[in-house]
Amino acid sequence: MVMIDVDLDGGRLRVGFTATETLLGLIHDLDVPLSEVRSVRRLRDPWAAVHGWRTGLGVPGIWLLGTWWRPGHRQLVALRRDREGLAITMRSGEYDELLVSTPHPAVVEDRLRRSGVRVDEVDGVVVV
Repeated sequence: MVMIDVDLDGGRLRVGFTATETLLGLIHDLDVPLSEVRSVRRLRDPWAAVHGWRTGLGVPGIWLLGTWWRPGHRQLVALRRDREGLAITMRSGEYDELLVSTPHPAVVEDRLRRSGVRVDEVDGVVVV
């Protein structure tokens, strides 16, 4: 089970993984300044936003965990089928986009918004 920890603290966005997730997904914890976050949007079907080739774990319809890439674009993907997700677009760095499931995406989205991050549409419905 994915137990991704998405947190905002001291002007930084932190995405943490368990040791098992790190091993299976061939990924590591991410810690970036909020100034590197371009935008965030809530996704009711985050699986539809995953594109490219995979390094990591993919259990169709259940769990996606790892790095997906295509020319010019890298995604950190940590999704579970029974949860909404967030698409967090980065300005620069290791990943262009983070796709993460979290039990409370609206709370994380609101905290990012209050930190000055632009909030985009949710599956076609403007939320700001």
